[in-house]
Amino acid sequence: MDDYLLENSYLVRRRLKRKKCWVNAILAKRNEFGEFHHLWDDLKKDEKKFFDYYRMNQNTFNYILDAIREEIKKMSNFRETISPEERLSVTLRYLATGSSFKTLGYSFRMSDVTVGRIVHETCNERMVKKVTVVFFSHSNLCAKLENGGLGVKRHRSLPGTNIKVPHVLLGDEAYPLKTYLMRPFPVSKLGPTEIIFNERLSRARQVVECAFGIMSSKWRLLQKSIEVHPKSADKLIQCICLLHNIIIDREGEQQVACNFKQDHTDSKTERFGTLGENRGTSSAYDSPTDKFVQLQGQ
Repeated sequence: MDDYLLENSYLVRRRLKRKKCWVNAILAKRNEFGEFHHLWDDLKKDEKKFFDYYRMNQNTFNYILDAIREEIKKMSNFRETISPEERLSVTLRYLATGSSFKTLGYSFRMSDVTVGRIVHETCNERMVKKVTVVFFSHSNLCAKLENGGLGVKRHRSLPGTNIKVPHVLLGDEAYPLKTYLMRPFPVSKLGPTEIIFNERLSRARQVVECAFGIMSSKWRLLQKSIEVHPKSADKLIQCICLLHNIIIDREGEQQVACNFKQDHTDSKTERFGTLGENRGTSSAYDSPTDKFVQLQGQ
């Protein structure tokens, strides 16, 4: 009987040994030498260093963490899980530095697969929507939309005229001409009037380009090729826009230098693509073009 029990216990030990997962020695020391565990307590004691590292202050970090904590928290009976604080830290460092998953993996002592999974789980569509609902419902934009404070009308008259035109989005030569989107005239059709129009349109677009410049200087993932699936890249960009708006709303405008160099009549006028022969949309240029020419020099 004793021999039978001894043999069975030996077989059980062999099975358990086969099932045991091997962990790389570097990754096994994450809680001791990983970047998060090495810096977290010290960063919380230094507000300036915390802001430099996370691109936001502690109150904003905690605000975001509270909104998504339950969504990103993982539970396991077999191994120690990565905390929501560390998961958010990994994601913010990826967005802020643009470092590869492999590089961040060495810093945080995780595999590059784990880093990628954390980033995608934190920036997924459901998470973005959840934070957006919380943030937007308390934003100034939401309040103005609710009480009509934006004053946006369907059509408005151009200054000093009775010509009514719709509000439109401004785009560069990469966009098609639509009734709701205004883009430059193509280089093949540039006369004196069209050149002035393109200059005015470019000047208006610089506001948006400056905003992107400010955002990309804070979130440097936007300064490089995003090496993920296009659908995942969309989520990352949405997440960056949301984070940027939350920081501005909670902390105010940050003094980030935004230097744009414009060459004479804007070098972009040399790269205009082909314009479709859609009379309905091309005719939308007539009134704004004439008005922009009249405003030359103002």
